[in-house]
Amino acid sequence: MSRYRFKNMNPEGKKVDDCTVRTLSLVSGLEWDRVYDDLCDIGKWLRVMPSTNEAWNSWLELHHWKMHEVAGRPDDYNVNDFCVEHPRGAYVLGLRNHVVAVIDGHYYDTWDCGERPVLFYWTLEV
Repeated sequence: MSRYRFKNMNPEGKKVDDCTVRTLSLVSGLEWDRVYDDLCDIGKWLRVMPSTNEAWNSWLELHHWKMHEVAGRPDDYNVNDFCVEHPRGAYVLGLRNHVVAVIDGHYYDTWDCGERPVLFYWTLEV
């Protein structure tokens, strides 16, 4: 059973290396433009590009998300494996050069990244 679901939060439907903005927009329920502007503001404040881990990690911290390391897992622990182990809830997964949203055991993206290794993940702390 495929856990991949196509979803493109870009308001123009473009595929433009905006995985961070698409993911944060999806998990937060905020408009793509709002998330993009927030990341640009954070990037300017931190003096980094808005798509860097430093910028989007700061955005998640400001919105009460908490980072978790993927420790004690084999190097091939991937997005599909994560989805099987996390059938409920919303997560932001950090991959090598990519970010993806997982919601209730499915990952949402413009392409199938299911075999990519998970480096760390975020959960909403309420």
